[in-house]
Amino acid sequence: MELLFFFGPILAFGLMVFNFVSFLKEPEGNERMKEISLRIRQGADAFINHEYRTVAIYVAIIAFVLSFLTAWYVGVAFVIGAFMSSLAGYLGMKAATRANVRVSEAARSKKRIGPALKVAFQGGSVMGLSVGALALLGLNVVANLFKSQLSKEQLIIVTNHIGVNFIPFAMTISGYSLGCSIVAMFDRVGGGVYTKA
Repeated sequence: MELLFFFGPILAFGLMVFNFVSFLKEPEGNERMKEISLRIRQGADAFINHEYRTVAIYVAIIAFVLSFLTAWYVGVAFVIGAFMSSLAGYLGMKAATRANVRVSEAARSKKRIGPALKVAFQGGSVMGLSVGALALLGLNVVANLFKSQLSKEQLIIVTNHIGVNFIPFAMTISGYSLGCSIVAMFDRVGGGVYTKA
């Protein structure tokens, strides 16, 4: 099982890089298409940078609240999850904004759906593979950082300073998952709307 956590992300990153490099070799089209693509990329980059600066403030606040309401390690796991999700969103946005024009050019120049779908799947797979790889990598980091919580002595219900009962490792993994989910929600709502508008 440990090999899956170790080699899974490596294999996914390898395939992600292969697909990214493969679709970047495809032509971008005429000058007008390149110009529009560049503007979309610049706008998307500005948007995601601003979004992540704003999200970072809320991540810090939520991490502090989680640390106070449960335990400090839940806040740390939350931040790790938020970082991994942010990185996946960033990589996905970079790939999507570069793939769009290449998909359009493949459809325009080849007059068939097959070549366009190939480029589209390669571009989309970057996001999908980065989500899976970074989720496993982050889970591996959290599990290794807090592996002492898996000892028999720690697999009990504890009560913190304000009377909240929890199992430490279960709460730590929940904090990690919450961090991933909150940033993914912002990416979905904000990034999806922005790049398609």
